[in-house]
Amino acid sequence: MRLCLSCYRLWPRGAVYCGTCARSFEGRLCPARHISPAGARACIHCGATELTETVASLPLGWLTSLIAAAVVFGIAGLVLRHLGWGLTAMVWLLAHLLGVEPHDLVRAVNGLISWAITGAILLQFLPPAQRHAVMRFVSSVYRSALRLVQFLLKRIVEIVIGRRA
Repeated sequence: MRLCLSCYRLWPRGAVYCGTCARSFEGRLCPARHISPAGARACIHCGATELTETVASLPLGWLTSLIAAAVVFGIAGLVLRHLGWGLTAMVWLLAHLLGVEPHDLVRAVNGLISWAITGAILLQFLPPAQRHAVMRFVSSVYRSALRLVQFLLKRIVEIVIGRRA
């Protein structure tokens, strides 16, 4: 989304013109739709002197991502609240297996979640190439963490079943 700072209307990503005030977002456009710098008096490609007026705009892609993350974490919070006792037991068992205090484990997980949210917000400000590289790295770390969690859950199940038998 893009906000026109002249008429304060929202336009989809990729919009070249403001549909309300008919000004261009990226620079001045000639009738052939060539883009010229904002200070140009004629098209730098074809020389046409009939150019659109420019307007400043504010990209809001990061805001959309932030709202989506808030919704996801809000829903996750509701689910976690309903699973509270089960999670408490799982955290206690996992902390016992790792040899740490349960409250320390909860603090560590909360810290990781806070860093993840902050990183996701900051990631929106990176250029696409760097964002893609960071996402590949995060994806590989996520897969490794997922394998570790699967291993730990298997061990927990083995211990619980082994104690019952």
